[in-house]
Amino acid sequence: MGLSPSQCAVPAAERVDCGYPRVTKEQCQNRGCCFDNSIRNVPWCFKALQDTECTF
Repeated sequence: MGLSPSQCAVPAAERVDCGYPRVTKEQCQNRGCCFDNSIRNVPWCFKALQDTECTF
């Protein structure tokens, strides 16, 4: 199951690193994380946004 684009729409300043140095896009996505190498000096492999809706 892949992540939707909206789940990976994390602002650069809020990205939480999910990879390791020189991780590839495939390796990152296999970890269940988002990959975006278009912004320098921020994590390219990062955790997706979590659903904030609570269910009781």
